[in-house]
Amino acid sequence: LAITAFFSVIPSSWGADWVFGTKLGYESNVIRSVDDEKGDSVFSAYAAYDRSPSGETRLEWTLRSILSGSVYSSESDFNSITGTVSPGFSVHLNPSWDLNISPYFRGKAVSDSEQSAIAWGLRATLTQKWHSRFYSGEYYNYTDSNANEDVYSYCENAVGVFAGVNWT
Repeated sequence: LAITAFFSVIPSSWGADWVFGTKLGYESNVIRSVDDEKGDSVFSAYAAYDRSPSGETRLEWTLRSILSGSVYSSESDFNSITGTVSPGFSVHLNPSWDLNISPYFRGKAVSDSEQSAIAWGLRATLTQKWHSRFYSGEYYNYTDSNANEDVYSYCENAVGVFAGVNWT
């Protein structure tokens, strides 16, 4: 089991649609070994653009683009850069319920080129707003990732629930 401790999370925003962030962490079993565990520090940074629905019309388009990268201090084979583009649409079912459906396309280049991959998928999220501050939701996520080496490729279906509080 890998345990990650984040020592620094420094997000900042520039304008309403751009988000930038960094994190410094430690992973206790970076090579995923059963009996020869090896830890390593990792520094990650990202930039994201998010065109969220305004809520002014019943059907709106969305767009999310993310560019991220990670650098490991000793296991440089895991250094990577990832780009994701996710266009979609949002349907306001009523004032408190929203449905968002977004296909996505992701490219990942890893120093160990066998792990580099092209992925595509679909994410559907149903969100309920219970109060001006409280919300919950359910999601389904499908991913088909095709790496240069089959052992790193996968096809995944995931479902989940979430809840949150808006502080602003």
